[in-house]
Amino acid sequence: MEINVWLEINVLMEINVLMEINVLMEINVFLETNVTMEINVLLETNVLMEINVFLETNVTMEINVLLETNVLMEIKVLLETNI
Repeated sequence: MEINVWLEINVLMEINVLMEINVLMEINVFLETNVTMEINVLLETNVLMEINVFLETNVTMEINVLLETNVLMEIKVLLETNI
């Protein structure tokens, strides 16, 4: 009796993960204040106050996730029996 067994297992796994995160934040604050005061002896008082506040906020977030998975599995079983 002659028994020959060949077992061949090949496993190839390739995993690629590409993550790209871009965060762009831009904050602009403009504060402008003008105060004009005029006082005259004739009991006349003029007060002009002007306050301008400009708040501009831009937030841009970009997230890219690329997941690539390749799995190659090859299994060979050769059984040869001679009696």
